[in-house]
Amino acid sequence: MTKDIDTLMIFAAGFGKRMKEVTKNIPKPLIPIHNKPILYYILDSAIKHGFRRIFINTHYLAKQIEDSIIYFQNNRVDCPKITLLHEEELLDTGGTIKNGLKYFDRDAIITHNADVILHSARDFFSDLKRAWNPQEMDFLLLTHETEKAIGYVGKGDFEIDNMGLLTKPKTLDHYKYMYTGVAIIKPELITSNPQQIFSLQEYYNDPKRIYGYVHSGTWCHVSCPEDVESTMRHLARN
Repeated sequence: MTKDIDTLMIFAAGFGKRMKEVTKNIPKPLIPIHNKPILYYILDSAIKHGFRRIFINTHYLAKQIEDSIIYFQNNRVDCPKITLLHEEELLDTGGTIKNGLKYFDRDAIITHNADVILHSARDFFSDLKRAWNPQEMDFLLLTHETEKAIGYVGKGDFEIDNMGLLTKPKTLDHYKYMYTGVAIIKPELITSNPQQIFSLQEYYNDPKRIYGYVHSGTWCHVSCPEDVESTMRHLARN
């Protein structure tokens, strides 16, 4: 029987440069959407799912994130243990995992970017975990249809074959699915990387045992100032 994945790692250390003046005095994960920080939407989903351990990395305006987590915990009796991993130097997503290996379950954890809000009638964490097969998969990325993504202007990231493997045919200039920023990963695989600062994108760009699962709800990317309004409009409608 596969061990349950009970650990969530939230990436919240970045500068949020695409937000321009918006993040001059506030870190992007704390930007309010209907008077509620983006980070709180993620934590609400995590608590509803039942994670036992949550880790959040910090760097830019770290004290604000620390204070917001203290406030959140003081007002949510059902909140699991939250551990902040402060980075004096930005380590990027892969470096953050490598730096936190002493805390993580090496079998598998779920990661979540702190600038996205997933809205669904279903528990997407449970859906992702049900699709996880550690004997065949090294990474399982939650994907979303590119054309239906809110706050996304790219050309997509992947195609998905009949077995669920992610592919990126060079013959295409647009891909049906994009990466949501949520994934199941095996931290133990990161130990062999000799770098201290590196992105998990290095692994995703060379898919071999990397699979995708399609999110059935809506996905909002709060990347630039315009995305704040579009996300607020979507959540107000739904």
